[in-house]
Amino acid sequence: MHPTLIEDILVQRSRRFVNSGHDLVPALELAKRELLREAAPSMGPGDLFCFRALLTGPRSGSRTWLRSFRPLLQL
Repeated sequence: MHPTLIEDILVQRSRRFVNSGHDLVPALELAKRELLREAAPSMGPGDLFCFRALLTGPRSGSRTWLRSFRPLLQL
C-alpha cells in the first residue's frame, strides 16, 4: 500500500472517530489499529513489519508528527 493512500485512509478514519467524540490522538490510534487489523491477514511477516513501521512512522506521537497530521483532519 502506498504511503499517501495509507495517509488518506487514516485521515478518513480518524475524522470519523473525531466526529464521534474522540480526541485527536486516540482517534488516530484507533484508526491505525483498525487499518492494521484489516490488512494483517493478507500480509506475510515481512510485509506486516514494514506496514506497521509505516503506520507508526519515525515520529509517531510526537508533537511534530501530530501537527503535520492535524490540518489533514481540518481541526
